[in-house]
Amino acid sequence: MDIRILGPIRLHGRVWTATHLKPRSLVALLLINANRQVSRDRMIEYLWDDDCPAEARQTLAIYISRAKRAFERAIAGARILSTRTGYSLEIDADRVDYHRFRALVAESETTDDQAEVAQLLENAVALWEGGHPLGESKTSYAKVVRDTLIGGELIPAYRALFDAKLAIGDHEYVLRESPGVREERPHDEHLAGQYMRALHAAGRTRDIPDFHRAFVQRYTAEHHREPESTLRKLHDDLVANGPQVVDAPTGLALADLPRDTPYFIGREDALRRLDEATARPDALVAIDGPSGIGKSTLIVHWARARYDRFPDGVLYKDLQGYSAAPLASDDVLADFLVRLGTPRAEVPLAAERGEMVQQLISRKRLIVVLDNVSDAEHARVLLAATRLCPVIISSRLPLTSLVRSENAYPISLHPLDDEQGRALLGTRLGARIAEDPEAAAKLAALTGGLPLALLIVGEYVAARPSVRLPDLVTQLREANRILDAGGAEDSSLRSALLCSVTCLAPAERRLFDLLGVHPLARFSRSAAAAINGTDLVSTTHAIDRLIGARLLSQEDPDRYRMHDLLHMLATERAAAHAEHDQAQRRMVDWYVLSANAARHQTTPDDNDVPELEVPTSVVPAHFPDGETALSWFLEERLNLMEVIRLAARTGMSAHVWRLSGAIYEPIRRLGFLPDAMAASRLGISAAEAAGDVEGQAGSINNLGRIFEILRDDTEATRQYERAHDLFVSIGHVYGQAACRHNIATLAMKGGRYGEADAHFRRSLALFERDEGKPWAIAKVHHRLGDMSIHLGNPDEAGVQYHLALGLAKHIGDTGGAATTVTALARLHLGTGQFATAVDYGTSALPMHEQVRNRAGTAATLLVLAEARLGLEGGGTVEAEAAASVYQDLHDQHGRADALEVLGRCHSSAGAHERAAAVWQECAELVASVDEARARRVSGWVRAAQARSAGVVPDPRASTHLDDTAEPTRPLPR
Repeated sequence: MDIRILGPIRLHGRVWTATHLKPRSLVALLLINANRQVSRDRMIEYLWDDDCPAEARQTLAIYISRAKRAFERAIAGARILSTRTGYSLEIDADRVDYHRFRALVAESETTDDQAEVAQLLENAVALWEGGHPLGESKTSYAKVVRDTLIGGELIPAYRALFDAKLAIGDHEYVLRESPGVREERPHDEHLAGQYMRALHAAGRTRDIPDFHRAFVQRYTAEHHREPESTLRKLHDDLVANGPQVVDAPTGLALADLPRDTPYFIGREDALRRLDEATARPDALVAIDGPSGIGKSTLIVHWARARYDRFPDGVLYKDLQGYSAAPLASDDVLADFLVRLGTPRAEVPLAAERGEMVQQLISRKRLIVVLDNVSDAEHARVLLAATRLCPVIISSRLPLTSLVRSENAYPISLHPLDDEQGRALLGTRLGARIAEDPEAAAKLAALTGGLPLALLIVGEYVAARPSVRLPDLVTQLREANRILDAGGAEDSSLRSALLCSVTCLAPAERRLFDLLGVHPLARFSRSAAAAINGTDLVSTTHAIDRLIGARLLSQEDPDRYRMHDLLHMLATERAAAHAEHDQAQRRMVDWYVLSANAARHQTTPDDNDVPELEVPTSVVPAHFPDGETALSWFLEERLNLMEVIRLAARTGMSAHVWRLSGAIYEPIRRLGFLPDAMAASRLGISAAEAAGDVEGQAGSINNLGRIFEILRDDTEATRQYERAHDLFVSIGHVYGQAACRHNIATLAMKGGRYGEADAHFRRSLALFERDEGKPWAIAKVHHRLGDMSIHLGNPDEAGVQYHLALGLAKHIGDTGGAATTVTALARLHLGTGQFATAVDYGTSALPMHEQVRNRAGTAATLLVLAEARLGLEGGGTVEAEAAASVYQDLHDQHGRADALEVLGRCHSSAGAHERAAAVWQECAELVASVDEARARRVSGWVRAAQARSAGVVPDPRASTHLDDTAEPTRPLPR
């Protein structure tokens, strides 16, 4: 098996992330139905439920195209085929874990050897350990399919497996595995009966009545009737006739052990590791995790489920390590002695208690739990006294010293994932969660996977049965209401989180509070130092201590994250902090200065964003090269956008338009056009409020460029003209020249060549007058080359392109050079010099990739595809890659161009069915914007379908003769 779909899709052992969620989800659905057709209607329902887009079939075709490209490339021999009513995936089913599971189950039904049956079924169900099918898909239809597969295939397999295990005497397997299976089907009478039989076989008949009583209560509450009488009869027979081999544990400290929660979810890995670690008679397990993560809950759940392993009981004590009065070791030892049978009056002096405890427990099979210790030193004396039995110790801090000195087995707990969070809410709220899965997911997301927060939210919702879930989500979001949702002050989430904060030393507590000024919970060390107002070394030490206190986590060498709820608390504390305004100003200064420094490395133009007028002591980030700087923009994009919004809200207008101008070009180049547009609009408003005409004009010009990329040339021209007039009003020569260049480009695109030429020439003169601007002059020469092509003068175009290329190389403008080399490739493509076009295109690709210009990469791939098609009948790989990049950039026009070329590549290779499929998608993409083109491409579809069927299309059968002729020459670019 090299394909796993039980859980996230894994190909060749690795999680498959080659394409986006919906295409991956479609592959999962097709793999479940391998070698069978899945209708388009079923796929649409599977992707969107009832909330499908208006152009659902068109969008589905796009997703299928992406899924097909990515999956067929990853898995040799796999083919996704289009049929008249749907799609199918052809593959050897034995390569897929789900189908291997079905084959093993089927094989188990062919033998009467129960040991063989058990082995086959154990191998089968083990395939589901990675998760459930369609695990990434969250629609209700996907849930129905998932539940059907679990209830119709997995659960019956487990029933048969447990029957076989009981038949061969392996009742321990049933006892161990049955609880997890029954979580999926808590009202399954067959599974309940098997568990009772396993209890009886293990000598635990005494536990059967309690189990049976709890099951009947759950079943009756759900079905409003009692289970079938066969289950009662089995209970009566087992209780009446079964031996009770194992005596119940003594009452030793079980009264002190807290009750198990009915809402325990997940933690399978931690439970398994606890089982493994405590197998040694002198084991020491150190569990750590932040407040509210569920350390005590895990320990209690595990101890109560495994107490039969410790016939002499559990010595449990909450040491209250983070309270105002932690328990002293001597007092705990005295309590242990009493629990072990020593009369209170006979408890010795403190110095003798440890040795006496050690003597008493040396003769017993018990386990000691030291819950909630403040640190390793808090428990040293107790650990020395209990070293002859297994010990579990828990703390909010990592107990690394115990790992080193005592060979402790460390287990760190982390927040629950989204699915587990929703499941925990479901255990408390039942069917109410199923009524609105989307709102339930938002409720779970509010908690960040913190079990305590999930339980508090569950109680909050349960207490308001008549209020809609979406309204409760809104309530809990308002003014950090979730922090106080627990009701009483001492039981709220705020009080639990504050315990960890108030225990910090002053320097760490100050940093924690001030980090609340950061708009998001994820930030770099340099940003934290700016907020802190100290040097990087001091801030790093404080960060390390916050990590040790489980108030921060480190994601990579220079990036940290605070849990969302902790960040919410820090934001509140920052607002009341005396240094709030200074810390916020330092943070915004740092982002402005760092963005300018990064822009300088990534955009070698002739017009830097003006520096801040007010000096600052903040040290910005350093970028040794353009690639590092561009990676910073990609990593910090969300933070940058939030800082711009924050600065706009707080009246820091001078910062807003400078930061907007600094991030515009890199963010746009990386493909985040909505962010670039939002930043530009904020920059315009801020510059206008500050009375800074230069900032206003520059931001308007940037906005115009975005409209140009979006092919709204009318609005782009209007913005360029607005910016030009503002630059004229302040005598800003460079700005005037840049706007004229942009206006000329749009005039050229519109076929107004005389107007374009005049603007270009005037732009060039202004740039040359303004102390020489080689970067800008190169851009004008490039555009003059474009216009020469439109005017039918390829020789002049070559001259202009080479002038532009020479200037770009001279100033080290790799991005500009790449764009011009691509233009030279397109020039030679248009003149039929395919080999030369391939050479230019091949050299341009790594240059575009170096500066991460994805749009330039796509354009170059498309030129290469057309050149290879003309040269050798190839180009399929390049056209597919271009279509994929355009899809990622949400450029439907570019994708349509790429699909036209891809269809020609398929047609040239004789793959007419594939050509028809991609042309059909192309026609659907352009239908709403270019009816004539859509009609023409639809004609190619019909022609390709006819050829695929072995019929030569008759051009006379169409009123549009061109519609049935497949294209045979390069597309004009």
